Amino acid sequence: MKRGMFLALVLLGLTIVAEENLSRNRGFKPVKLGNMDVSVEFQEFLADNPRAAWRIINWKNKPEGIIEIREGKLYMQSEGAQFTGIYLALQRPRGFFVTPGEKIRITVTAKGEGQFGYWAYGADWKYISKQCSYRRISGKEMKKHSSVITVGEGVARITPFITAFKKENITVESIQIEVVR
Repeated sequence: MKRGMFLALVLLGLTIVAEENLSRNRGFKPVKLGNMDVSVEFQEFLADNPRAAWRIINWKNKPEGIIEIREGKLYMQSEGAQFTGIYLALQRPRGFFVTPGEKIRITVTAKGEGQFGYWAYGADWKYISKQCSYRRISGKEMKKHSSVITVGEGVARITPFITAFKKENITVESIQIEVVR
C-alpha cells in the first residue's frame, strides 16, 4: 500500500473516531434560541400550548393524516401525504441560525415509521434541498434514535422536523436538539 494512501486511511479512521467521541456528549449543549429551549418547546406542544414553537405541517399534507396527543405522546399517522408531521416554526427575524461546520445532534424517542432531521436555508432565506438532513426511524419499541449532523456549506438557518411515512404511523415521546458551539 502506498504511503499516501495509508496516511489517508489513518486520517479517515481518526476522523471517524473523533466524530464518535464528539457524539458521546462532548461539547453538546441543549439548543437555546434566545430564551427558548427547543426541547422544552416540544413538551409545550404536547401540553397543547398554542404558543409552543412546534407546529403541524400544513403544506403537502393531502390526504390529511392524524396528528394528536395520546397519553402524553405525539401520535402521527400518514394517510399518504408527502408530509404528515410537525416542524419548529420560527418566523423572521427569529430563526434557528447555524454556521457551516457546526455539529448538531437531534435525538428523538419514538416508535413506528418516520423520519426526523432539518430543512436547510441560506442567508437569503432560500431553501437549499441538497443541504437538508434526515434520519429514518423504524421500530415497534419506544427507543432513542439519534443523529449527529454537520451543517453544510452555505447553510445559515435550519428548520427541524419529524414526520410519519406514507401510510405509516409514529409515536414520539421526546425531541432533544443539541449543538456544539
